[in-house]
Amino acid sequence: MQAAKRALLERNANYILIWVPREAEGEVRRAGEGAPFTGLKPAGLDEGPVVPRAERAIETGDPREVVGFVLHAVEEDLQRRFRDVMAKKQYAVDDVEGGRAYVQASSTSSSTPATSTHR
Repeated sequence: MQAAKRALLERNANYILIWVPREAEGEVRRAGEGAPFTGLKPAGLDEGPVVPRAERAIETGDPREVVGFVLHAVEEDLQRRFRDVMAKKQYAVDDVEGGRAYVQASSTSSSTPATSTHR
């Protein structure tokens, strides 16, 4: 985001061209000349919680904050997925929809359908 802001302020696309594939460079340069460019998000959209932390890590040379944030987010997500799988693990063999719900839940976690318990 800092590079994009600087490119706009200084009217110099070179600040952002390192982020653009070579084959799209012409489109970025045309955008700098006033032509519409649809490859970037419109101004005002939320960049999320990771981008500012990653930018701070790059500025300070210390990745601990962003690494800790990402690890915590991944752990919370895995715990939630695990609870969902465990809640759906016990289903009757004739409950096809219940079995499908279990398979769907287990396909997005580390559990597998082969470990299910049928009643």
